Amino acid sequence: MNKLQLFAYPVVAALALAAALSAHAEVPAQGKTRAEVKAELMRSLADGSYKPGGAGYDPLAFINPAVPAQKRPATAAKAASR
Repeated sequence: MNKLQLFAYPVVAALALAAALSAHAEVPAQGKTRAEVKAELMRSLADGSYKPGGAGYDPLAFINPAVPAQKRPATAAKAASR
C-alpha cells in the first residue's frame, strides 16, 4: 500500500464515523409540549373557536346572495359576477 492509502482510508473512515454520530445527535425540543398543544385544542373546542374539518367553509356560499362577497370563495365570487 502506498502512503496515500495509509493516510486516506483512516481519514475517510473517521469522517464517516463523525458524520454518522452527529446525525444521531439529539436536538433540543422547541415550542410547545404535546400536553400544552392538547390543552389548547381542548380549550378551543370548548369555546367554539375551532371548527374541525373545514366546518367553517361553505362551498355553496355563492348561491346565497345574503353572504357577503368577502366570505365567498374567490372562484365563486368570479362566477357570481358573470
